[in-house]
Amino acid sequence: MGQVREYLDLIKNFSGFASPGSVIGAHMLLIARKVLDFEVDEEIYVTCETTNCLPDAFQAICKSTIGNGRLNILDTGKMAVIINRKGMPGETVQALRIILDPEKTVNYPIIHEWYMNTRKVSAEEVNPELIRAGENLYSWYFVDVIVPEKEKKIIEICNLCNEPFIKRNELDLCPACLKR
Repeated sequence: MGQVREYLDLIKNFSGFASPGSVIGAHMLLIARKVLDFEVDEEIYVTCETTNCLPDAFQAICKSTIGNGRLNILDTGKMAVIINRKGMPGETVQALRIILDPEKTVNYPIIHEWYMNTRKVSAEEVNPELIRAGENLYSWYFVDVIVPEKEKKIIEICNLCNEPFIKRNELDLCPACLKR
């Protein structure tokens, strides 16, 4: 429990508040560290399957951010994460997918009500329960991840708004102008 408290302090310093999602992220990181056997300061890559607070934990604790390319968001709306070590582009690396498992949260009524959104539960009420339950709320399994090739950044001037943008397709329009 001491490591979780240390992680929560980092999260509070980062975002001002340890939300339930960030507490869950802290537990997920501890599970991944144990199962994948990586060091605290080792570069890890994270794909969060929600935008709801879960990414905060990984940004605050292990400095995996969208900006440095070590945090991706694939918003499936699930309280789940995939964590892996660094690899060479094109290489397949072993990763761990961890989920907050409703078959396990059902044993913790306050957490389950919060998770399934069947009752309005405050962070002040659910966070202590999440901390007490620890790793008992999660399921995990190994997945293979292909390390992506780093794309060469090409800057173009949009033919419509005349502003520079990172070109990611064959069109000469920025994403904002494409939506018009």
